[in-house]
Parts: sequence; C-alpha cells; structure tokens
Amino acid sequence: MKIPLFDIDGVIISKATNKPHFEAFNHIFRSTYSKNASVSEIDTDGKIDNQIIIEVLELHGLSAEAIKKKLKKATKEMGKYFYIHKNEENYVTLAGVKDLLIELKNRKIPIGVLSGNVETIGWGKIELAGIRKYFDFGSFGNSGFRRIDLITIAEKEAEVKLKRDISKKNFVIIGDTPRDIQCGKEGGIATIGVATGLFSKAELEKEGADLIVPSFEKEENRKRVIDFLSG
Repeated sequence: MKIPLFDIDGVIISKATNKPHFEAFNHIFRSTYSKNASVSEIDTDGKIDNQIIIEVLELHGLSAEAIKKKLKKATKEMGKYFYIHKNEENYVTLAGVKDLLIELKNRKIPIGVLSGNVETIGWGKIELAGIRKYFDFGSFGNSGFRRIDLITIAEKEAEVKLKRDISKKNFVIIGDTPRDIQCGKEGGIATIGVATGLFSKAELEKEGADLIVPSFEKEENRKRVIDFLSG
C-alpha cells in the first residue's frame, strides 16, 4: 500500500480561506525585509513559501543570498502572524475529504502532508479544519527551496514516525496544480491530480498525472484513489 502525501490548499481545504496566510507574507516583507512588496506580484500556485518569498523580494532588488539569511526569522514571523489572525477565516475541508481520510485510517494507511505552506501555518490550517488527527507526518515549504526538496524531507519524516525504512517510490503525491504533478514526475513518484483548485482535469492530465479525479465528493472517486494506493 502506497502512502499518500496530500497538498493542503485546494486539495483538502478550500483555497478561499487563505487571507491570513497571504497577509503573513506581506507582513514579513515589510517587517523583516523592509520592502513594500506583495505576494500578489507573482504566480504562487504550486510554489513553496520559501520560494515565494525569494521570488517576490528579488523583484525588489534583494539578492537570493541576502533573502536566505533572514528566511528562518521570516517564516517564524509568518507563523506568529497567522496565529494572531487565524480566526479571521473559516477553514473548511472540501467535500469528501474527511470520508477519504477516515477510510484510509480504517485501512491503517499512514497519511502525510506535502505542502508549500510554512509548517506552523500548514498544521494550523489542518487543526482549524478539525482534521489534524488523521495525519501522521508532514513536509513543508520552509524546509526547502523547490517543491521537489520536500519529497526527501517527507521520506525522512515518515521513517521517523513509522520506525522503518521507506523508499520514496512508496509515496504518492496528491495535488491540484501542474507543479504538484511536475514535482512527482521529477522526483520519480506517482501522482494523483484532483481538480478542486484552479486547474481543470484536462490541465492536470496534460502534465501527466497518473490518476485524475474531479474531487473526493463522490464515493466512486474516493474508491479510485484507494484502489490506486493499493495497486
């Protein structure tokens, strides 16, 4: 049985609930880097938070080296900002997500997160949505500079949690953007595309996702995911 690595935004939680997260970026641009920058200046879909910070601030004349020197402080401040403002949004799981998680748990399948979010923000969203208990480990966007970096981190986190060696080929990335699919292909692991974000089934299919479902709402689609993980 393969281990699923779920993205968060647009896969398990609605992307409409991201205001505190996006405002946390703008907060650290001003407070940590003294730049009047905005996360809206770039396309963020499928990118990880460290990558987003670097790309935005490079537009404002900072070098990647200078940005990286303050990244740990910046992402820590993002987490603090998120928790201060977390109740300004409702964190809603997408239709069928909880049913899928329950079924995976009933089958004793470990469940992981592979998300571009800063770790404190990623777990925060999951906790606020009331589904933290279903997840065993996670790999997050303050731990690397490209999405593919998170695969190795997920592998190590899973091995610690499950107390056994795990090959990366035992994972399946579940995401809603072309970059999720590209990450899996570049990293040599299977991918499931779910068209609950901004991208259509056709767009995910074009990237070469191994399985595509429109959503997790219908039982037949959840069964397709479980069958894929069992194959």
